[in-house]
Amino acid sequence: MSGSFSKIDYSIRPAKYAERRMLRDIFRRTSAFQPAEQYTYVGFGSVWFSDFILFHRSLGIQKMVSIESARSAERRVRDNVPFRIDLHFDRAAKVLPTLSWGERQFIWLDYDDAMSPETLRDVRTAAGRLRSGSLLAVSFRCSAAREVDQADVDDSISAMDRFRERFSSSQIPADVSEEDLTGWPFASVTRRMIESEVEAALNVRNSASTQDLVHAHTICAFNYQDGAMMTTWVGIVYADSEADKFEACAFETLDFMREDGEPLHISVPKLTAGEFKRLEAQLPLKMGPLALGSIPLKEADAFWKFYRYFPSFVVSES
Repeated sequence: MSGSFSKIDYSIRPAKYAERRMLRDIFRRTSAFQPAEQYTYVGFGSVWFSDFILFHRSLGIQKMVSIESARSAERRVRDNVPFRIDLHFDRAAKVLPTLSWGERQFIWLDYDDAMSPETLRDVRTAAGRLRSGSLLAVSFRCSAAREVDQADVDDSISAMDRFRERFSSSQIPADVSEEDLTGWPFASVTRRMIESEVEAALNVRNSASTQDLVHAHTICAFNYQDGAMMTTWVGIVYADSEADKFEACAFETLDFMREDGEPLHISVPKLTAGEFKRLEAQLPLKMGPLALGSIPLKEADAFWKFYRYFPSFVVSES
């Protein structure tokens, strides 16, 4: 986390809120490995600690580690930490190698910028050390690659050439073109590069041992736009000897999973409180279509699929 909390209140971003609750349900499925409360949660708490509060209260997680790169915010972070959380004030690149990797972990590298060589190295660092049964989630802004903005200022070098200079040829998918460096196509490129880093880390790890090979499985991906466009990749690492535990997690049966493997676009419906209650009173849907009244079909459709994960915010004025 890089101090973006001074610009964004992460606790009230509705799509982010829904994503957090979906991650909670994914974490809950790991009981075949061990109870969720026995995992360690590692994240970027900033001054809001919204993910820490949710995961501690709903999953009972006791061990929590927060990484904050904005050293200037240390006093404010310490003043707002809600529980006994192990706080580290440094870049993730410095902190991750020092963590205890003998325990299973839920790690959420929730960056607020587009991916960079350094943050992809963080992904590789985590994937190369995760104990079997651990989950890794990685979020990046995907509105555009940094090189697109740089090329807008100085067009002497194209965005694609800048991108190729910044990342290695082994990191960039062969079919990527300049058109893929903006918007949702860039989200896809970002997730593919995350997966590539994870696989590269496991290849190195497995090359050192021919026994109990470790695998990575992509559980799902999220796209959403609470202002900036964001994409998240979620995966699990498991060993051959624990393949049965991985199967028992049955992540694919979670109600928000897509059967086609495409990312889930979290779209928050624009409904009034009255419309929200009218639709909610008809759910879970037993039979027949929803009685919409004046509610637009598009908004109702976005609501009923994911209503369990959306927030209910109330503004209190005195």
